[in-house]
Amino acid sequence: MDRYNDVKILLKTWEQSFVQEHQRNPNKGDIDGAPEETKKFYKEYPTLKQANGHTDPTPTSQTQSSEKDSGCWGTQLNRKSITVAAPKLTLTAKDRESSAQYFGMKLKSNLDLGALTKLQLQ
Repeated sequence: MDRYNDVKILLKTWEQSFVQEHQRNPNKGDIDGAPEETKKFYKEYPTLKQANGHTDPTPTSQTQSSEKDSGCWGTQLNRKSITVAAPKLTLTAKDRESSAQYFGMKLKSNLDLGALTKLQLQ
């Protein structure tokens, strides 16, 4: 673990000095042009990381190939097929009173009553 941390710190300090000098992160070509010692650390780092128990967060090709690719969004966003029974639609007295048709009838009857009371007042 100690060697892993030492190599990681050395690589990070080299990367920071590269960023200060070039105002960008180093790419693969820059690493190839780095001093031999730095290139050696870059080659050693993945083996130390794996031996230390750090895993790569990218999924393996086996898990990707086992799922069917369904387009550009990726398989992790696909919903699993769930069998759900369709809800039964029953109309209760409360539902009938809250329907749009019932509301319209009540509104019309209230408007007719309102028109009658206005006529009676005149």
